[in-house]
Formats: sequence, structure tokens, C-alpha cells
Amino acid sequence: MFGTRISQRRAVGALVCLTAAMTSLTACRSSSSDSDSDSGGPIVVGVTVPQSGALASYGVIAKGIQAYFGSVNASGGISGHKVEVKVLDDGYQAAQSLNNVRKFVQQDHASLVVGFGAITSADRDYMQSAKVPLIAINGNADMNRSEKYSYIRTELSDQRIDVIADAKATSAAHPDAKVALLSINSDIADTLADGLTRGLSGGAKLTQKQLYPATATDLTAYVNKLKSTDVTDVFINAAAPTLAATMKYIHQIGWKVRVHVFQNNASIAAAMSLVGNAATGAISSFYFKDPADPRWASDADMEKYRDIVGKYAAGTDANNLFTLVGFTTAEAAADALGRSDGEGGTKFLDAWDKIDSTTMIGYLPGVRVAYDPIDGRLFHSEQIVEFDGKSWQPVGDLQTVPAIPSSGQ
Repeated sequence: MFGTRISQRRAVGALVCLTAAMTSLTACRSSSSDSDSDSGGPIVVGVTVPQSGALASYGVIAKGIQAYFGSVNASGGISGHKVEVKVLDDGYQAAQSLNNVRKFVQQDHASLVVGFGAITSADRDYMQSAKVPLIAINGNADMNRSEKYSYIRTELSDQRIDVIADAKATSAAHPDAKVALLSINSDIADTLADGLTRGLSGGAKLTQKQLYPATATDLTAYVNKLKSTDVTDVFINAAAPTLAATMKYIHQIGWKVRVHVFQNNASIAAAMSLVGNAATGAISSFYFKDPADPRWASDADMEKYRDIVGKYAAGTDANNLFTLVGFTTAEAAADALGRSDGEGGTKFLDAWDKIDSTTMIGYLPGVRVAYDPIDGRLFHSEQIVEFDGKSWQPVGDLQTVPAIPSSGQ
């Protein structure tokens, strides 16, 4: 996802000290994962997301979560308990995210916590010591399953899976492709580069990398550097507004390069609709339905999704992909809570690990949502798509990409 190397790596080390200091306090209280649901109180779900700062647009994740659990409460709750969603702003700062999850656990007695992005790696030690599940909306490879962090689960695929699918298709169609990666300079760049290396074959090679700081919004200088090389394909990882501006610039300067984008950033509402004709021909790999895609305008599941968002998160943009991401995260969590009788802790984790569905709302036809113990992820189905100026059109068949074990296993 996003974040600087400093916020992901130094923060983890520095914040471990704070975690250790709080361990005795968490040991003194009864397990928040189980006690509240047993006593008849609400099931508390804590959500820490950026509602301010450069990545505030991702704050709609919380709205999607609130909408889904609002519909659950309207239907009677889970095992006789209502679900109370508590949301805090972390500004996409690792220290604030850790403060937030500590509050959820110690003061709110949350049964589980949901966090967003690379900064969730800084929350793992504390959540592990507190024995409260953390659901991280995070595609970085370092968040894959590990025995050290047995209380951590993830929403979103390992983004290497997304990249491998696209890279394999690129290699098949263009055996001599010369590929560049243009990405924010964070651990996600390592994840994406690893996926490209694994997926490209034959004469297709990753030949260039341009990495920009998290604060950069104008990538024209990086594009110009790549244009001066013999690159034929560029994979761009950037937040939606920056992605849109970059694609426009590539079109403006007449660079005839195949543009590959990542579903997390390339929704029609947030990015592609802003690009105009320059978006035509862009390539990606999807497992979600894009809520703004005309293909799904009359889709029964997406109509149900829009209805729930309209009722329980009024004023929220249901066409925003990350509203849907929040919604589907809550859907998976509610599924697990239902099978754990509303309890958190290991009962919730055991139920999460048994998720296996092809009928959950929000996914492309045929996508299987199923926990894989190899990487601890729910998603391994990928559909190559190409943007035709209005809609993402499928290219070839849905494919399954095998899970990649974490380095800690």
C-alpha cells in the first residue's frame, strides 16, 4: 500500500518499546476478545484509518465497515449482540495508529481491530501481546502469515499475486517486453518488484525502477527519465489523483508505452474517469468489482451493496472502491464472528481461517474468497482487464495464482 520506509521500519522498532511497557496493563484486564460478548454487551470493532493528511481519501473504508455492520444490526446483530464500530483517525502515522489500537483494546475492550496500509505493521507486536485479532487492509508481502504474529490477519491480496498475474499475461503477449516500475518508495515497491520478477518470463524483463518519495504528487520528472529508455511497459503505483495526473502526462507527451495500474488505486470513480481518453488501453488485474463500472450497474449484488451503503452510511460515495473494500472487510469479519458466536480471540481467528465462499458481495464472478494457510490471505483469483474508456473489460479467463509463503515460515 503506502507509507515511507521510515514509518514502516523505524517505527516498528521504536514502538516495540511502548508495546512492552503496556504488556503488564493488558495482562491485568480480562480478555476484551471474549468478555464483552459473553456479558451481553455489544461486540466492539475498532477501526483506525487516515481521515486527515495526504491519504485521507482512504478514510471511506470506515464508512463501508459501518454500513455493513449497520445492516447486520438491523437484522438482529450477531448471536444476539449488536456490533458497535468505533473509528479513530490515524492520519496515516504509525505512532497514532498504535495509540488508536491501544485505546480500542484497553478502553473500548474491542473484540477485533481493523487497520489500513503499511503502518499496520507497527501495530502487530502490541496486538499480538494483547491477544486481540488485527485485520490489516494491507497488500505488503511482509504482512503474510507468520507464526510470530498469530493474531494478525489481512484483507486484500498479497500484491505480488496481482502483479504476477499481469506479468505473466504481459510475457505471453509481448515476449520481449522491457518493463519499468514507477512506485512510491516504500516496502510496497519491494513487494511489486518481487512480483514482477516472479511473473515475467522468457525475454520479458524488469529493466527500470523509479521510486519517488511519499510526499511527491508530480511524477513528470520520473516519467521523463523512463521515456528516455527503451521501456515498453510501465507499472505505476500511485494514489488515485497522482495516478490520473501521471497517465494524462504520458498521453500528453506522446509516449507510446503500455500502462499497467493496480486495482487499489485505479478505480473508475477515483482515477480513470479523471484521465479521459488517456486511460484507454490501461491494463490491470482485478478480483473486486469496480463499483463505478457500468458493467455492474444492474448487478444484483452491487445493487444490494449500494442500498446498504445508502441506508447505513448516508452521504458516502458507494462508487468509491475503498468504500467497497471496507464493506467487504466487514462482510468477512461478520462471517467469522457469526461462526464464533460473536467471540473474538482464537475463536474468531479459527472462524476466519475457515472462510471459503464464492458468493460474498463485491467480487468478480468466480472469485473464491478462501483463507490459504500458506500466506494467510483470502484472495488468489485474478482477472486481467483492459480499460476501454468507460469500463474494465476482461482479457482471457479468471486465473488462480498460488500463494507465496512469507519469509518467516
